[in-house]
Amino acid sequence: MTDFLREKQMLIILDSCEHVIDPAALLAQAILNDAPGVGILATSREPLRVGGEYVHRLAPLALPPETARITSARLWPFSTKRLGRRPHPVTFGQTPHGSSCQRCWTELNPA
Repeated sequence: MTDFLREKQMLIILDSCEHVIDPAALLAQAILNDAPGVGILATSREPLRVGGEYVHRLAPLALPPETARITSARLWPFSTKRLGRRPHPVTFGQTPHGSSCQRCWTELNPA
């Protein structure tokens, strides 16, 4: 992959890397080492710990209270809305695509 990216000018976004922190860090470091025109924006609850990394910490997004009778008008001011009542609720602002880093790394580096 780094051969392909070597001459490119682009930004690659790696989202929800905390689920696959080690493979994401290895992938990011390989790209940064071999493709100087490629930048990486990674979202994670922990740093990737790669050379040249800049960490910008964000405060958690506000959630509405968990009540049975909340209207869409009362939800409007919140930047994040919970969907359903699951042990690990899915929220807007988070995506279920964290495993894409692992799939990408595995496809490029088969065992």
